[in-house]
Amino acid sequence: MHHNPAFHPENSSTNLRSTMDPLVYVIVLNWNGLEHLPVCLNSLRDLSYGNTKIIMVDNGSTDGSQDYVREKFPGVEVIQNRKNIGFSPANNVGMRYALERNADYISLLNNDMEVDSGWITELVAAAESDGTIGACATKMLYFYNRDIIQGIGICLNRIALAWDYLNGRYDLEDTKIDGEVLGSCGGAFFARANVLRKTGLFDPAYFTYYEDVELSMRIWDEGYRIVTVPSARVYHKFAATMVENSRWKNYLILRNRLRLILKCFPAPMLRRALLDTLRWEIKVGRDNYWKKDYVMIANQVRAIFTAALRALSTVSHRRRTGPIESERLWGFVKKELNPYRVRLPQPPYREWDAPKSSAVRPAADSSQLGPGWYLMYDEGDNKFRWFAKEASLSLRVPQKEGCSLRIAVGNDYHNLKKIELIITINGKEIGQFIPEKGWNTYRLPLREAVGDSILVTLQAGDLYNAEVTGEMTDLSFKVKEVALETGAPCRSRICR
Repeated sequence: MHHNPAFHPENSSTNLRSTMDPLVYVIVLNWNGLEHLPVCLNSLRDLSYGNTKIIMVDNGSTDGSQDYVREKFPGVEVIQNRKNIGFSPANNVGMRYALERNADYISLLNNDMEVDSGWITELVAAAESDGTIGACATKMLYFYNRDIIQGIGICLNRIALAWDYLNGRYDLEDTKIDGEVLGSCGGAFFARANVLRKTGLFDPAYFTYYEDVELSMRIWDEGYRIVTVPSARVYHKFAATMVENSRWKNYLILRNRLRLILKCFPAPMLRRALLDTLRWEIKVGRDNYWKKDYVMIANQVRAIFTAALRALSTVSHRRRTGPIESERLWGFVKKELNPYRVRLPQPPYREWDAPKSSAVRPAADSSQLGPGWYLMYDEGDNKFRWFAKEASLSLRVPQKEGCSLRIAVGNDYHNLKKIELIITINGKEIGQFIPEKGWNTYRLPLREAVGDSILVTLQAGDLYNAEVTGEMTDLSFKVKEVALETGAPCRSRICR
């Protein structure tokens, strides 16, 4: 694995409990997140780094969060806002509090996170190794899929569309991780306090989203670097507070994107960025029109109108602070217009693109495919699904004895390396094989009597790395049919 050259994890296990340890303030922002706090605060209580102060900034919760923390976690100091003032202003409250108390480093943490015990130790070791490091990007993994990366820093393109670096990639030893990145995600932010004294804190006008992007850009503009620290790990219950792809979230993201462009983009890039943004949003609006999502179109218009109304204020800020001129920073900005779109394996409790297809033949009409499948692909007449390292589905059994399992598997990357596919039924292995070029159909007899339904699990012995395949994420095989057959075939096309 490629790490930041200035930071060697093998040297970061040094005991940092001496009295000279830098003082780290960890600020947990909470808004009606009582259900998340036990996991989050217990993990912070178990940190191996000694010189930490934990602060919870509460944004006017009404679920008893404040009393719960005071009773169960007396070592956590609670700062209470009277109402929800937003992510940016509330974190500023906590950061100012930490700066006034001579913090050496400040870390921000969402309340729906769990951290590794060495999280702060690794971040401090990285930052202390080089005075040019202004902030560090934590490796965030999905809380419920801990072998999949949510991100390790922020990426940006020329119209200010932002996404998590390496989102959807498996946490593999051979995954290449760049040593530097454009930004540090506000959900697990870590920065040198003296750098924040120079750059200032979050712009409260963002409310939430893009404040971390702008602050990261200002850190670069002050001549500091933002580095990735893969050994500093947290686990995130993604979209636990703000529903993914909700209209409110999309409104905030578009409104704030426009603010970032107007406020921070240098003059040579500004005109093109605004024109390309207009073209992009027309395309998005056209797609929403054909989907008949008129509410989303209205939401889009509202965001643009609000950004336009605030343009004078935004430009006034630009004149006071100046645009971001760092050439190193703009070297990170992606030239392509389309943002990075990753397909994650869909958990069984989420709605699918075809959740109740009768062709799947689930064990019960209300069932869905199990975890591990990607959304449907359609290449000409070929409909199929990729699966991650493991995926499952349930099938009705047409008769208790004399059945065979038939599976049609495709392997696009057979020439890269040989990977085994292991098949289990109800937890018991019934066969394994190495899929070769193209589509392969395999039949495996069920040698024992089974009940009315079976759970079929497909497990790949390894993955094909996206660095080699050019795919958006690490993949195993693609599947277009899993069937139980007797004398006459009993089909289950998983793609429909």
